[in-house]
Amino acid sequence: MAAVGDDATGLTRREPLMEMREDIRGPRASVDAIARDQALGVERRAAMQRSADSIYTRLDGHDRDLNRMLAWQNRADGALGLARRS
Repeated sequence: MAAVGDDATGLTRREPLMEMREDIRGPRASVDAIARDQALGVERRAAMQRSADSIYTRLDGHDRDLNRMLAWQNRADGALGLARRS
């Protein structure tokens, strides 16, 4: 007489469930790896954006400095022109 829970092949109900569980672990590991990669990608993009923002801030500062230098150069050129005419 077969034990309760056995089928004709002698497998218990637990064995197919354990096999299914093993089958699920493979895709689950893949999904976990994809999620980790996406999280790293988000972190990398955020770091790159911070770096780009820093560069743009520095460039804006350089532009302001160049504009000030050009203004002083124009004043100096004007003053030299006046001095030569005098």
